Amino acid sequence: MSSGNFYLVDCENVSIQTLVSCVIDSPVKQNATLILFCNKKVSLVKRELDTLEVIFESVLFELIDVQGKNALDSYLSVSLGLLAATRKDSHFSVVSNDRGFLHTLLPLRAHASANHYRLMAVKNNKLVNIS
Repeated sequence: MSSGNFYLVDCENVSIQTLVSCVIDSPVKQNATLILFCNKKVSLVKRELDTLEVIFESVLFELIDVQGKNALDSYLSVSLGLLAATRKDSHFSVVSNDRGFLHTLLPLRAHASANHYRLMAVKNNKLVNIS
């Protein structure tokens, strides 16, 4: 797993197919680990996963087998906190169209440089910074 950049993707709100089209020509993937947080409802296409494995230094897949409102969001948030605690010099991007993650980033930013944590969304087939 790389030590530089982590992209934690909320697959309930960002499809794998859209993610591939957003990052294929983007500079975000250098020295980056992509972590896909998915539930059983998410449709995974091997072709897209293979493409992501070529684009990123490392691709990890977290299948969340928990039911309930915001279960995947909570799992992603706790995972972000654990990563942040062990990789203090890394940069973290949560990729989601759910702006609720802004509140997850606030306590992390209070203990580190604000530019280490950001929320990104998909807009017009591009990854854009929300915060």
